Amino acid sequence: MPDTQTLGARLPVLGLIAAELRMGVRAPGVRLLAAGAALMGWSVGGGAGRGSGASAYAAGEAAWQWLGLVTILWFSLTAVRDHAARTTAIFWSKPQPTERIVVARFTGTLGLALLVLLALFIGAAASHLRAAGSLAGFGAFGIQYLRAAWVLVFAGALAYALGMLANSAIAGALAALYWVLTLAGRDYLAKVYFPAYTQNAVTYLLLAGALVCLTALFHQRRRRGAAPAATWASVGLPLLLLGFGLSLRHSLLTEHDPMVHTSQILDTMQRQTLSLRERSPGFTLPGQGGAPVSLSDYPGKVLLVALWSPASPDAGLVLTRLADMQARFGAQGVQPVAVCISEDQGAASTFAVGHGTAYPIVSDWGAHFASKPADMSPVAAAHELTDFPTIVVTDRRRRAREVLRGTEALDPDRLSRSVEARLQEEPR
Repeated sequence: MPDTQTLGARLPVLGLIAAELRMGVRAPGVRLLAAGAALMGWSVGGGAGRGSGASAYAAGEAAWQWLGLVTILWFSLTAVRDHAARTTAIFWSKPQPTERIVVARFTGTLGLALLVLLALFIGAAASHLRAAGSLAGFGAFGIQYLRAAWVLVFAGALAYALGMLANSAIAGALAALYWVLTLAGRDYLAKVYFPAYTQNAVTYLLLAGALVCLTALFHQRRRRGAAPAATWASVGLPLLLLGFGLSLRHSLLTEHDPMVHTSQILDTMQRQTLSLRERSPGFTLPGQGGAPVSLSDYPGKVLLVALWSPASPDAGLVLTRLADMQARFGAQGVQPVAVCISEDQGAASTFAVGHGTAYPIVSDWGAHFASKPADMSPVAAAHELTDFPTIVVTDRRRRAREVLRGTEALDPDRLSRSVEARLQEEPR
C-alpha cells in the first residue's frame, strides 16, 4: 500500500491536505477544541431510556448548533491565515495551481473539524454508557454524526468562501449571522432554511460544493494569468448550482410547511378530531424503513398511539415504556405506534435504530416549529396535543378510550392499568 508521500507525489492535492492535517493536529488550539467538544458531548449524552437514540440526538443537536458556530469562526480565520501572518507572498509563491491550494486548505481544515466532531460524539457515547450501562443501538450515533458532519461542511464552505473572496475574517464570520437568525427566527422561517434537517442535506451539500468551486475560480484570479481554470471548478460550479436550484425547488413544492406550501393530504388529516369513545384520528406516515404506516394496518388491535418529540428530555423514556408494553401485552393484541413530531424527518430513524424497536416509529413529515404543541403539525392538531408525550389508548375498534399526557404517559403502572382495562373489556 503506497505511503502518504508516494500518494502526495502522484496526487499533489493529497500532499497539501496531509500537510494541513499534520499542522492542525499538532496545534494546541485544535487539541483544546477537541477536549472541549468531548466535554460538551459528555454533558448532553446521558439521555434517558435504554437505547442510544436520545443520547445520539442530543449530541447531534449540540454539534450542529454550537460546533457549527465554532466551525464558521474557524474557517473564517483559515481563509485569511496567510494575510494575518503576513506570509501571503511566501505561500503563493509555491508552484501549485490556485484551485488546488484553495480546495486543499478547505479539505484539510474540514478534516480537523470532523475530528473535533468525532470527539464530541465519543464524549456523548461515554456519557450514555455511564448512565445506561450499555451502548445498545450504537448505530444511532453514526446517523447523527453524519447529520452534523454535512452541516459543518456547509458552515465551513460558507464562511471560507466569504472570507477568501473578501480577504476578511469579518466577512467570513458574517455566516454566523445566518446561524443566529435561523435559530432565533424558527417561528417565522420555512424548514428549507435549516441545513440541519435531514431532508435538506442534499440541497446544502450541493450549495457547499458550489461555494468551494466559486472560491477556487475567483480567489487570487490574477495569479492564474492566461491559464485556464481547473476543469473541475469551471464545470462543477454551474452543475452544482443547477442541482442546488432543483433540489431547493423540490423541497419548496413538496414539503408541508405553512410558510411556503401545504399538503392536501395532511390538511385532510388535520380536519379530524380526537374524542373519547369515537374513532381515533387516522394517518398514513413513513415508518423507519420508509414504507407507509397506517393505523388501519392493525385491525383488531389495542393501539397505543404515542405522540412524542425528540427534543423532549423524556423522548427515550417513552419509547422504552412502549417497548415494555409490547413485550408484556403484545401476544394479547397490544400494538404501540410512535409518532415522531419533529421538523427533522431523520429523527425517527435515529431513535428507531438507537432503541431497536419492534414496533413502528413513524415520521410526521408535516411537523414544523411552533410554540404550542397542537400547532406543530396537522397530526398534532387532530389529536389536540397539549403536552409531550401523549399516548392515546384505543379499543380493538380503534376508538379512543383514554388519553394519557405528560408524566401520566411515562408512568408504567398507569399505562399498564389502562392497557389491562382494555384487555379485560375485550380479551379478543
